[in-house]
Amino acid sequence: VLIDNTVVAASGTSLIAIDANNIAFVNLNVASSWSCNLLYAYDSQITINNASNFTVNNNDLTVSGLTALQWFWYTLFLQESDIDVLSSSLVTLSFNNMLLTALLGHVWTKVLYCDYSDIGSTGGSNLTISYNNITLFKNTGSSIFSTSSILSYEAAITVASGSTVSINNNELAVLDSTIGSSWSAYPITMELARLVLYTGGVFAINNNNIIGSDVVVSGLFTYEAMGLDDSSVTGYAEGGLAISNNNMVMFNVQVGTSFTSYVFSPTLN
Repeated sequence: VLIDNTVVAASGTSLIAIDANNIAFVNLNVASSWSCNLLYAYDSQITINNASNFTVNNNDLTVSGLTALQWFWYTLFLQESDIDVLSSSLVTLSFNNMLLTALLGHVWTKVLYCDYSDIGSTGGSNLTISYNNITLFKNTGSSIFSTSSILSYEAAITVASGSTVSINNNELAVLDSTIGSSWSAYPITMELARLVLYTGGVFAINNNNIIGSDVVVSGLFTYEAMGLDDSSVTGYAEGGLAISNNNMVMFNVQVGTSFTSYVFSPTLN
């Protein structure tokens, strides 16, 4: 779905749903770049108001035998666009049951990418991101493998008035693979961005069951539950930030340069 210079609004218990499930890409050879955006919004405004629902379901995806210089998968890509969740409304992004196998190239998967875009949740509303059962299996030659739930660049995320933004990252497994340069997992990364929590607004990150087994990384391995680069987190009037990071297991993982794991990583903030 492409939204370009458009206003999308749901109000009065309305429902907007985008489903892209049971998709398989097998044995593809691409000369340069390959990318998929389930919803791409440019210079647009998305407003979900008055107990309405906006859901994007991206489940049961298989990518096997894909060769490309670089390839990207974005569930929701906001570029110079804003999304507001108001008055007991609900936005749900589901990205579950993904198998990546026999891949060659640079691999990036993002659930929500905010580029010069703002997210607001207020009035008892909820924004929920589910990123579960992602498996990278028997991959050789991938130079870069990177996963994130939220990547926010020069963006603002505001949670207020009893609302909640929650990220659920569960069952991320990298198995029996060789990665040529780096492997990074970032549930949320903020660069030149702002996170504001107030009047009972809560931002919750749940990272559970991160598993690496029989993996060779020639360069860097980095895991950050919350990475902040020249960004700010502000909480007042009972605003809350909660990070849960459980059951991270690395078994027979060989890292050529460095192995780094952070629950909370502020830089120049």
